[in-house]
Amino acid sequence: MTTEFGVLLLHFGHTASKEAVVDQAPQLEEWGFNSVWTRDHLEFQPHGFEKPSTIFMEPFTTLTAIAAITTHLKVGTATTIPFRHPLVTSQLYGGLSAIAGPGRVIAGIGAGAPKKPFTATGIPYDQRFTAVKELAEILRLTWSTPNASYQGEMYQFENVTIDPHPPADTPIWYGGSTPASVRRALEYCDGWFPGRCPLKSFDKYLARVRKGAEEQGRHVAAAIIPCISIARSREEAVAAVDVEGLLEEAHERKFWDGPFETADDLDGILIAGTPDECIGEIKKFVDRDVDQLVFDFRLRPDDYKEQVAWLARDILPAVRELAAAKAAV
Repeated sequence: MTTEFGVLLLHFGHTASKEAVVDQAPQLEEWGFNSVWTRDHLEFQPHGFEKPSTIFMEPFTTLTAIAAITTHLKVGTATTIPFRHPLVTSQLYGGLSAIAGPGRVIAGIGAGAPKKPFTATGIPYDQRFTAVKELAEILRLTWSTPNASYQGEMYQFENVTIDPHPPADTPIWYGGSTPASVRRALEYCDGWFPGRCPLKSFDKYLARVRKGAEEQGRHVAAAIIPCISIARSREEAVAAVDVEGLLEEAHERKFWDGPFETADDLDGILIAGTPDECIGEIKKFVDRDVDQLVFDFRLRPDDYKEQVAWLARDILPAVRELAAAKAAV
């Protein structure tokens, strides 16, 4: 398979707007990006390396608007958190798929980390991993079976039909960067989607994904969402982002392999440098046969327009060529 390249939409934070998020999507498609992605939150809480903001554009509404004004750009969730009832989530994916058309939706799901959305919606936080598993099961069931019934630990229903619904083979990917996330992806999903992840940890977990998929006799997709900063030098690119905030986050992730002392230790989490240096960093993921490499511009939201244009102009053509050459081998 050929590595595809996507953009994590800045539908959150102080720069989020219809113009920046939705209206630019046809341009992303024209430039040659393969996909766009959204996060999922209620009562948005930015990370420490992000600017404070409460703005968060709802993901399904955002992706549906984009699907309506583009023709082949894939629309994915990275990831949907189970603070909604699974039948509501299934219906939301159904509406998105009806607008997008077959083959354009990727349903990334995950348990999430912030407690507040679960508390606010009455979903027990300590049962979120059960909730996300039952979400996956209910999505598959209602996307393939009319008059569906389900008896789970958290959810039960009888004779429910979701129409329209996505095609039954719509991929469901599990989001997370822990050993348990790999296990869950192999158990009940079609892909593993760790978000930010240092390359040393990514390689270790990717090997488990590939081994497990081989044992099961199927392909399990792998994707990743590194942050990116482009400049006239690596020093300038690094200086433009909150490296200390990224390092602090890395220190708090007990399943990530350190050390995390300098920007160089963020290999896999942060792509930073000149266009040529960024191409070299992206090649690492192409060489690992990643299915989707999604670029995250959240560290430079005020420069987003210039950053994404620079990526599209001076980096994307080269890495697409690298991916095509790798797939042809």
